[in-house]
Amino acid sequence: MSQSNINSRNIITRKIRVLIDCSSDEKDKLNAAFRKLYDWQTMAYKAANLVATNLYIQEKSKELVYFLDDFRVKLADRSNDPEGVLNCSRENTTYRVLSERFKNKMPASVFSLLNRSVYKNFNTEKPDYFSGKRSLRNYKSNIPVPFMAKSIFGLRYDDDIKNFRFSLFKDEKYHIPFRTFLGRDRSNNKVIIERCISGEYKILTSSLRIADGKVHLYLVVDFPQEQKTVNPENEAKIKLSFMAPLIITYKGKEHLIGDKESFIYKRLAIQHGLKRRQQKMKYNTGGRGRTNKTKGIEEFKQKEKNFANTYAHNLSSELIKFCVENKIGKLEVEDVLQSFEEAQEFPFVIRNWSYGNLRDKLDYKCKKSSIELIYS
Repeated sequence: MSQSNINSRNIITRKIRVLIDCSSDEKDKLNAAFRKLYDWQTMAYKAANLVATNLYIQEKSKELVYFLDDFRVKLADRSNDPEGVLNCSRENTTYRVLSERFKNKMPASVFSLLNRSVYKNFNTEKPDYFSGKRSLRNYKSNIPVPFMAKSIFGLRYDDDIKNFRFSLFKDEKYHIPFRTFLGRDRSNNKVIIERCISGEYKILTSSLRIADGKVHLYLVVDFPQEQKTVNPENEAKIKLSFMAPLIITYKGKEHLIGDKESFIYKRLAIQHGLKRRQQKMKYNTGGRGRTNKTKGIEEFKQKEKNFANTYAHNLSSELIKFCVENKIGKLEVEDVLQSFEEAQEFPFVIRNWSYGNLRDKLDYKCKKSSIELIYS
């Protein structure tokens, strides 16, 4: 029996509720901090769209027919290429635009990270833009505000509040104190942050987002891959089934993972509740806006989404646990095929399985446990 020698690392993002670290009698300080965060979030989405627009115009500059015929456009730094029309590198052009617009209004590291992220996204998606497969990415007003790991300081656990305290940005102009609100902490965020403090895990570029008056920290953590004792020659096959969410075939025997009734009936109950809400909408009184009228519908949609996401987590965890216990080092996933007879006998099964969601979670958890995942 051999042990996997994969030395790669895993990167995860944890969503953690944070509060402005102010006492109850410091309302002015609390309001100022919230105002600062809202301003940064507004500037962040404007900055991202500004960068995307500039990059698109630069790409299409050769097609601007109103320039003189002898105007040769070459997007290169003139100091490196005599035919270049730029006085700096291309990525630096958009940084200079942001610096001129947002300097002294938000930390320079924030719009530097935004510039880098948008530039990377643009170069990745550029072929699709100009082939008509997709339109230019539009960044919304709730875009997270990124910050570097070194912008976090004073991270420590406080026994008095049973949570962590930390601050962002040492510059007094941008400084904001925070404390975490872990609640029941079913995701073991406390352990993860403690390992970040001890140096076992490493914090990477993370972000903050404000939504519905709440502030959430999207903490990005880099940690070493767990070394599981698995045999790479041990292979099992899994497939999506109409009898159970997953069937794993190992050593000629089939093992059912999950229960069809517990998933389908629960999800259908939520869908029927949504349909009843939609039917009763006609009795809602007017004059209070569309958002208020459709609030019940959105709640049911979110319930269904949360249920499917949680179920996929549980299902993938149970599958990985089975593989680790049996030292399975290779998993082959069969394609989902539904015959006409199966479609008649089991209507709406494929539609309700959330197969793509399950695949995403399997990718991450197999990598974490050093299990090779193969899609046939």
